[in-house]
Amino acid sequence: RMCVDYRQLNKLTLKNRYLLPRIDDLFDQVGRARVYSKIDLRSGYHQVMIRDEDINKTAFRTRYGHYEFVVMPFGLTNAPANFMCMMNIIFSKYLEKKFLCSLTIYLFTRKTRKSIRNTSRLYYISYESTNSMPNSPSV
Repeated sequence: RMCVDYRQLNKLTLKNRYLLPRIDDLFDQVGRARVYSKIDLRSGYHQVMIRDEDINKTAFRTRYGHYEFVVMPFGLTNAPANFMCMMNIIFSKYLEKKFLCSLTIYLFTRKTRKSIRNTSRLYYISYESTNSMPNSPSV
Protein backbone atom coordinates (compact mmCIF):
# COMPACT_ATOMS: atom_id res chain seq x y z
CA ARG A 1 0.00 0.00 0.00
CA MET A 2 1.36 3.38 -0.98
CA CYS A 3 1.83 5.84 1.87
CA VAL A 4 1.69 9.59 1.26
CA ASP A 5 2.16 12.08 4.09
CA TYR A 6 -0.96 14.24 4.08
CA ARG A 7 -0.38 15.87 7.49
CA GLN A 8 -0.14 19.40 6.07
CA LEU A 9 -3.29 18.96 3.99
CA ASN A 10 -5.11 17.38 6.95
CA LYS A 11 -4.26 20.42 9.13
CA LEU A 12 -6.08 22.67 6.64
CA THR A 13 -9.04 20.36 6.09
CA LEU A 14 -12.41 21.09 7.69
CA LYS A 15 -13.09 17.92 9.69
CA ASN A 16 -16.11 15.74 8.91
CA ARG A 17 -17.46 14.66 12.30
CA TYR A 18 -19.59 11.80 10.94
CA LEU A 19 -19.73 9.20 13.70
CA LEU A 20 -18.16 5.83 13.09
CA PRO A 21 -19.95 2.85 14.66
CA ARG A 22 -19.07 1.96 18.24
CA ILE A 23 -17.88 -1.61 18.67
CA ASP A 24 -20.12 -2.21 21.70
CA ASP A 25 -23.16 -1.09 19.68
CA LEU A 26 -22.20 -3.49 16.89
CA PHE A 27 -21.93 -6.37 19.36
CA ASP A 28 -25.34 -5.49 20.80
CA GLN A 29 -26.85 -5.59 17.31
CA VAL A 30 -25.37 -9.01 16.57
CA GLY A 31 -27.51 -10.42 19.36
CA ARG A 32 -28.03 -14.16 19.41
CA ALA A 33 -27.30 -14.86 15.76
CA ARG A 34 -25.63 -18.19 15.06
CA VAL A 35 -24.59 -17.71 11.45
CA TYR A 36 -22.58 -14.82 10.05
CA SER A 37 -21.64 -13.84 6.53
CA LYS A 38 -19.36 -10.93 5.75
CA ILE A 39 -18.52 -8.79 2.77
CA ASP A 40 -15.06 -7.26 2.67
CA LEU A 41 -14.84 -4.51 0.05
CA ARG A 42 -11.65 -4.50 -1.95
CA SER A 43 -9.66 -1.33 -1.33
CA GLY A 44 -12.81 0.40 -0.15
CA TYR A 45 -11.45 3.94 -0.12
CA HIS A 46 -10.19 3.51 -3.67
CA GLN A 47 -13.80 3.07 -4.81
CA VAL A 48 -14.62 6.70 -3.91
CA MET A 49 -13.83 9.23 -6.61
CA ILE A 50 -12.16 12.54 -5.70
CA ARG A 51 -13.98 15.66 -6.93
CA ASP A 52 -12.21 17.12 -9.97
CA GLU A 53 -11.46 20.39 -8.15
CA ASP A 54 -9.73 18.47 -5.32
CA ILE A 55 -7.55 16.08 -7.32
CA ASN A 56 -4.57 18.47 -7.31
CA LYS A 57 -4.62 18.43 -3.47
CA THR A 58 -3.69 14.73 -3.50
CA ALA A 59 -0.56 15.29 -5.60
CA PHE A 60 2.74 13.68 -4.67
CA ARG A 61 6.12 13.24 -6.30
CA THR A 62 8.39 10.25 -6.54
CA ARG A 63 11.66 9.82 -8.39
CA TYR A 64 9.55 8.46 -11.26
CA GLY A 65 7.33 11.51 -11.63
CA HIS A 66 4.41 13.61 -10.38
CA TYR A 67 1.13 11.85 -9.59
CA GLU A 68 -2.35 12.72 -8.38
CA PHE A 69 -5.01 10.45 -6.94
CA VAL A 70 -8.36 10.38 -8.74
CA VAL A 71 -9.74 8.08 -6.02
CA MET A 72 -9.66 8.59 -2.26
CA PRO A 73 -6.24 7.62 -0.90
CA PHE A 74 -5.48 6.37 2.58
CA GLY A 75 -4.27 9.05 4.99
CA LEU A 76 -6.79 11.82 4.35
CA THR A 77 -8.38 12.97 7.59
CA ASN A 78 -11.96 12.65 6.33
CA ALA A 79 -11.54 9.37 4.45
CA PRO A 80 -13.08 7.09 7.12
CA ALA A 81 -16.04 9.41 7.79
CA ASN A 82 -16.78 10.02 4.10
CA PHE A 83 -16.57 6.33 3.28
CA MET A 84 -18.76 5.30 6.23
CA CYS A 85 -21.36 7.95 5.35
CA MET A 86 -21.46 6.76 1.73
CA MET A 87 -21.87 3.11 2.71
CA ASN A 88 -24.58 3.92 5.26
CA ILE A 89 -26.51 5.74 2.54
CA ILE A 90 -26.14 2.82 0.12
CA PHE A 91 -27.24 0.24 2.70
CA SER A 92 -29.65 2.48 4.67
CA LYS A 93 -32.73 0.30 4.23
CA TYR A 94 -30.84 -2.77 5.48
CA LEU A 95 -29.06 -1.30 8.49
CA GLU A 96 -30.05 -2.61 11.91
CA LYS A 97 -32.02 -5.43 10.27
CA LYS A 98 -29.41 -8.07 10.94
CA PHE A 99 -26.96 -6.16 8.76
CA LEU A 100 -24.02 -4.25 10.23
CA CYS A 101 -21.54 -1.83 8.66
CA SER A 102 -18.11 -1.01 10.00
CA LEU A 103 -16.03 0.81 7.39
CA THR A 104 -15.10 -1.81 4.78
CA ILE A 105 -16.57 -4.84 6.57
CA TYR A 106 -20.27 -5.64 6.26
CA LEU A 107 -21.79 -8.39 8.36
CA PHE A 108 -25.06 -10.27 7.89
CA THR A 109 -26.39 -12.08 10.95
CA ARG A 110 -29.04 -14.79 10.94
CA LYS A 111 -30.17 -17.73 13.02
CA THR A 112 -29.73 -20.37 10.25
CA ARG A 113 -27.63 -20.95 7.13
CA LYS A 114 -30.77 -21.10 4.99
CA SER A 115 -31.92 -17.66 6.08
CA ILE A 116 -28.51 -16.14 5.44
CA ARG A 117 -28.56 -17.37 1.84
CA ASN A 118 -31.62 -15.19 1.34
CA THR A 119 -29.44 -12.15 1.99
CA SER A 120 -27.06 -12.93 -0.87
CA ARG A 121 -28.65 -10.22 -3.00
CA LEU A 122 -27.18 -7.65 -0.60
CA TYR A 123 -23.77 -8.88 -1.70
CA TYR A 124 -24.37 -7.35 -5.10
CA ILE A 125 -25.91 -4.10 -3.86
CA SER A 126 -22.46 -2.81 -2.99
CA TYR A 127 -21.28 -3.61 -6.51
CA GLU A 128 -24.26 -1.97 -8.21
CA SER A 129 -24.07 1.10 -5.99
CA THR A 130 -20.32 1.66 -5.97
CA ASN A 131 -19.07 -0.24 -9.02
CA SER A 132 -16.80 -1.99 -6.54
CA MET A 133 -16.78 -5.76 -6.61
CA PRO A 134 -16.47 -6.99 -3.04
CA ASN A 135 -14.50 -10.07 -2.14
CA SER A 136 -16.67 -13.19 -2.15
CA PRO A 137 -18.93 -13.36 0.88
CA SER A 138 -17.92 -15.89 3.49
CA VAL A 139 -20.23 -17.75 5.83
